[in-house]
Amino acid sequence: MSKSKLHVAILADYPLPPKGKTGLGRAAGIGATWLSQLAEMLGKDPSLEITWISLRRDGGRNGIEEVEHGGIRYIICSQVKTSIDVALGLIPSKIKLGRILEKVQPDVIHAWGLERAYPAALAGFKGPGILSIQGLLSELREIGCLPNGWQWKLQARFESSWVKNATVVVCESPWACERCEARHGHADVRRIEYGVHTSFCDLEWSPDPEKPRVLFVGNLTEGKGFDLLLDAFEHGSRPTWELLVAGDGPLSVRAKGIDGITLLGVIDWQALQKEQTKAWCLVAPTLADTGPMVVKEARVVGLPVVGSRNGGLRDYVKDGLNGYQVDPLNAPALREALDKITADYSRLVEMGGTNVEADRELFRAGRAATEWSALYKEVVKSTETTKDDTSIG
Repeated sequence: MSKSKLHVAILADYPLPPKGKTGLGRAAGIGATWLSQLAEMLGKDPSLEITWISLRRDGGRNGIEEVEHGGIRYIICSQVKTSIDVALGLIPSKIKLGRILEKVQPDVIHAWGLERAYPAALAGFKGPGILSIQGLLSELREIGCLPNGWQWKLQARFESSWVKNATVVVCESPWACERCEARHGHADVRRIEYGVHTSFCDLEWSPDPEKPRVLFVGNLTEGKGFDLLLDAFEHGSRPTWELLVAGDGPLSVRAKGIDGITLLGVIDWQALQKEQTKAWCLVAPTLADTGPMVVKEARVVGLPVVGSRNGGLRDYVKDGLNGYQVDPLNAPALREALDKITADYSRLVEMGGTNVEADRELFRAGRAATEWSALYKEVVKSTETTKDDTSIG
């Protein structure tokens, strides 16, 4: 690589708050919250030139908008209505992304997420391409946790071809790597843990010894195990702990009006962090998250976690040390684990501090950015070497 900087095109949702919003997190309009810290760190890397290409979800405004922020050039373009795009095999998005890439001329592209149209651009790009998998749609389909609608069923069918078109596939947990390799044995699968925003590392965990509070963060759906959590809460007598719920979804209707459950709605990071510092533990009875960011954030803060052994959560919670793994996952067992962890405050504090420094290092945003930077350079160098060998032959 003779150029002073490696030019990387990241194809992913826009990681900054929309105009008029100053917070960070889902309530600030950011879905993939881990992209914020990635952009912040990569923008500081002097060896990289980053062009970040995003598709608007609204299907409304036409044209292309360009923004410079934090050392990164952002290109935001309109996307046709999602249902139309998916029905047409995401060809409209592929063409639009391809035209931008043709003008930008990056050395390598990095497409994020099987849930969006970005990986469609991998097929038309002549250089190396990296695919980040946030959730294996084929896995969700198999266990019945795909979101409702024909669009998701069709979107899941693209997974195999997208993986084939990628030079390297990156997952964020050992579990996700294992499942990806089992489903796509031909793929070069790597692991890079998505980092937690540095603001979570500065928090002081100080739960009130007199007020046991259990925190749930996420979509209120069966896939996140929220129905099971409600069953556990209502199993037997009224629990001695309060359940705080940050998020929204179809099961919020069932949770409303239940004494002892407080629905916070979708909140930004500042509000979430306030709740994290006061909670006794995080509960995450998920069915198939590849690497739940809320669990990583909880561990960085120092919260013990009560959760399932499903998905990447299996690798983050050490049963009996920094939380409890509920296996088999059912309402009585989940209730028992929550009652147990909220019964002894001194033991709770001990569990929260167990392995927390190692978790902070593993989920450090700077570490993730360094590993991404190294991978970009590796795949470009490998591609150039292969071209040289071919020309010699």
